Order: sequence, then C-alpha cells, then structure tokens
Amino acid sequence: MLEFINYSKYSLVVRGKETKNIKKELKDLGCKYNPNLSIGKGWLFKKEDFSDITDMLDEQEVDYHEDIEDIAPEDVRKNYEEKLKDIEMNIKKLEKKKRHIIVELDVAKEECKKNKTSKK
Repeated sequence: MLEFINYSKYSLVVRGKETKNIKKELKDLGCKYNPNLSIGKGWLFKKEDFSDITDMLDEQEVDYHEDIEDIAPEDVRKNYEEKLKDIEMNIKKLEKKKRHIIVELDVAKEECKKNKTSKK
C-alpha cells in the first residue's frame, strides 16, 4: 500500500513497493524519483498535483493511504543509519583494496630491485 508524506511546504512524497509498477505514470505526472530523500526513497511531486496522482492511482487500482503523514523522525534516523552502514562497508572495502595495492607495489619494487641487480 502506498503512503503519502508531507515532505516540505510545497511537495509531497509517495512511496511504497507498488510504485515500481506505475513508475511511467508517475513520471508522466511530473513526479521525480529520488533515492536520497531524508526519509529514504520516494517519488517527489508538487502538492498541487495530489489529486492528479490519486486519480491515476484509482484508475490503476493501486491501494494507498488517503491520509498524508508528516515526516516521522524515526524514518529519518533509520535512513541515515542505513547510509552510515553503507559508508562503513565501503570504507572497509577501500581499506582492503588499499592493502592489496600496497602489497602489489611492494612486490613490484622487489622485482625492480632484482632486475637492477641482475643486470649489473
């Protein structure tokens, strides 16, 4: 079931698994997909387009909550915690790559030294 969130003074967000099936229709109505909202992923649109969006959802027989919710602080916190975990995981991957590159450089340096001494 889709939900609407009061995202700012001028915009709303619609989100939910069912948006994947209607992404073309959402785009056609001017919605913009944003995976980096403070509340996570969602489709951002102007408040003035709300009735057009709900009309389309009714035509497509997509269920949605009729109430517009305010941003829940726990959604923001959860989203930032997930982003932090992703960043920490990427740091670990980069550190592992760095160690691998350092080993490769050390091996290359040793080979260069061996080549210099064998040429003498």
